[in-house]
Amino acid sequence: MKRFTSILVCLMLIGFQAIMAQDIEVSGTVTDASGAPLPGVSIVVKGTTTGTASDVDGNFELPVPAGATLVFSSVGMKSQEIAVSNQTVIDVTLEADILGLEEVVVTALGITREKKALGYAVQEIGGEELTMARETNVVNSLQGKVAGVQVTNASGAGISSSSRIVIRGNSSFGNNQPLFVVDGTPIINTSTNVSQWEAHDFGNQAMDIDPNHVESISVLKGPSATALYGSRGANGVVLITTKKADKASRGIGVDFDHTTTFENVAIMPNYQNDYGQGYGGSEYVAGLEGIDVGNISAYNEYSVNNAFAYVDGNWGGVMDGIDESWGPRLDIGLMIPQFNSPYTEGSGYQATPWVSNPNNTKDFFETGVTMTNSLALSGSTAKTAARLTISNQWQNGVVPSTDQMRNNIGISTTSNLGRRLTTTVNLNYVNLKNDNIPGGGYDSGNIMQSIGGWFARQVDMNALKDNWETLDPNDNPYNWNRSYHNNPYWTANKLLTSRQRNRLYGNVNLTYQFTDWLSLLARVGTDYSHEARKNTRADMSKDVTPGGDFWQQTRTYSETNADLILTANKQLNADLRLGGSLGGNYRRNTYQYQRIEANELTVPDLFTISNVKGTPSVGMNDQEKIINSVFGTLNFSFKDWLFLDATFRNDWSSTLPEDNWSYFYPSVSLGWIFTETFGISRNVLSFAKIRASWAQVGNDTDPYQTLATYVGQSPFGGVTPFRFSRQLPPLGLKPELTTSFEVGGDFRFFMNRIGLDLTYYNAVTTDQIMAVDIASSTGYNSMFLNAGEIQNSGVEIALNGKIFQSNDGFNWDIMINWAKNNNKVNELYVDPETGDALESYQISTSWGS
Repeated sequence: MKRFTSILVCLMLIGFQAIMAQDIEVSGTVTDASGAPLPGVSIVVKGTTTGTASDVDGNFELPVPAGATLVFSSVGMKSQEIAVSNQTVIDVTLEADILGLEEVVVTALGITREKKALGYAVQEIGGEELTMARETNVVNSLQGKVAGVQVTNASGAGISSSSRIVIRGNSSFGNNQPLFVVDGTPIINTSTNVSQWEAHDFGNQAMDIDPNHVESISVLKGPSATALYGSRGANGVVLITTKKADKASRGIGVDFDHTTTFENVAIMPNYQNDYGQGYGGSEYVAGLEGIDVGNISAYNEYSVNNAFAYVDGNWGGVMDGIDESWGPRLDIGLMIPQFNSPYTEGSGYQATPWVSNPNNTKDFFETGVTMTNSLALSGSTAKTAARLTISNQWQNGVVPSTDQMRNNIGISTTSNLGRRLTTTVNLNYVNLKNDNIPGGGYDSGNIMQSIGGWFARQVDMNALKDNWETLDPNDNPYNWNRSYHNNPYWTANKLLTSRQRNRLYGNVNLTYQFTDWLSLLARVGTDYSHEARKNTRADMSKDVTPGGDFWQQTRTYSETNADLILTANKQLNADLRLGGSLGGNYRRNTYQYQRIEANELTVPDLFTISNVKGTPSVGMNDQEKIINSVFGTLNFSFKDWLFLDATFRNDWSSTLPEDNWSYFYPSVSLGWIFTETFGISRNVLSFAKIRASWAQVGNDTDPYQTLATYVGQSPFGGVTPFRFSRQLPPLGLKPELTTSFEVGGDFRFFMNRIGLDLTYYNAVTTDQIMAVDIASSTGYNSMFLNAGEIQNSGVEIALNGKIFQSNDGFNWDIMINWAKNNNKVNELYVDPETGDALESYQISTSWGS
């Protein structure tokens, strides 16, 4: 403690001396080659975070220590360094960076580096590209924009549906989702695990990110790019940088954005409209053979008696419990009793025209509406810059009575506490609310199961819509079929699934710049979310017990990351530059789950647990996971055209056995800009770089897999029995290990009018963590172990071109991405004693097989 206090006092004295140091007030103007002023140019004292930006006329003012060096940089311009000496006026002319050699991207751990220095493939997307075509889920905005990235939206009609992203194919039998990192801190992106039965898709948690608040997204694809994240980076990393305040602005800047979008169902199945509700069968078809179709009276009488006649929709009439459409012919003049026919007490339903309704399924869907409002307030002083973003997104789905409301608040501040100490705060709050999320799976609560494939072609959808709240003469909900289905509007309004999530994520950073080449970063970040879900099913619904039923659950996720990183970047001489980082990370994940369920209610449609009839069902689950890590990087460059990088990371994971807690991940990469080496003319081949890299990363497992546990059963005689787990715990479980090799090139032609990026990769994942079936005579059903090998190899091509370019006219840029991935399971489990090989492995099941 005394040592820590001494260090803290020393740092405070150093900071005080820096604050008290005498500064020179430097001013000037920044222009381009034609003499036009350049606004928004960053002017920073080299080796510190002290700086400003040029105003709309290119002017700037900045207090600078005597003998310091100023760095002038701007997007699309070549950076320039100028020694201040004792100058008080400095005018600078920046040259255009036509080739984009000064382009920087965000890499692992939030480190910003020049793209030309990287020995692996990285693609970056600007925030403006994410908001051109508004997506409610930021993950969907990546579709088609990054080579080798596949995005799958779970459902086009379901509001709040999950989006799954896979980078360079599936490398594991378990989790294959990439890590999401916002402003240097990892965030949680769990998604819903749905089945073919009753299911609700609550989405993936990255959907909470506000696209309006995103400055850029960098996608790190291969292990060479992600090795610094250890076991988190085995499946790639999506790095998101949020918008910050413009240091050039003074006072308060205001940005407001409003977007309204409409959506309709684009594609419907091709339904037949020749036959109505019913099921012909051989006897019915044989009976028709003797009847002249032109004799409508006879044809009608036979059909009503043998094919279809509605009484109650539940087999009380002729075939009225059938939900298929192979009954009497439509549109030939038949008169048949139907669910929406006039009803007379004692006589039942009258006969009405038996006609088709070709658009009845389509008529169910509504026009979806999404409205987004975003307000950003920003400003800065000489010491502090801040930005506040407030946005609201309201969405009504194409399925009636489905909705979503999302409110985002984002705060970003940067403050200079003296010349060497800087603090940065990034905080984001999200409130997500759904009054109803549509059901899925093969279940009567799924509207799409009813109208998507088991819907009669003569049914009038408007009649169902207008009368869904009424009861029929049999005191049942108004419907066309009660044996299998609810009225779809009854389902939309009486079988509800709501959700509310509150989430806070962000970080606090402290950076101390010891010299112009050495700095220390301390960062603490967190992601905390609490989500409440409730599902209610009303009395008289199909497959629901009398009185109705409901379940209610809460889920709490948290992840805390603490980083300490020492970074050096030193120009050794005119040709050599050496840089690197050394750091440590502490990570803690927790998950809490609680559920209560009432399978039958005493008072109909009173959805409280005190109203349960019988014994409620309850459940809970608590998990905790801790990983400690050390890591380092080494970056070497020669004459700014040869770049060598190496990284290492060692993780200690609590989810693995004690003997295998520790595991090591290295990587090495090389980049060579040969156009600079040989001084090739830039007129045709303007820039050419080849790169190669090799890396190893891994993947651990979920908590509590290494020891056998007891599982609670339903109470018997007031006592809860327990049984032993049916999964045999593993022996010597190790992390999955992915070894990857990557080679590629970046080529630009005709002064950057055409760009081509090529990549070939090969990645092999061994020691898959999997549960293998074993003989039940052992007392277990499966065993958890390391086995198997999966290989992914492929090619990625990114082609971009500037078709039209004009400073004050029409501009047209294109980007074409193409990728091919070959995914192969090379090996499954091989018994080490008998040599017998496992020939198949069941990943999931459906329909009980």
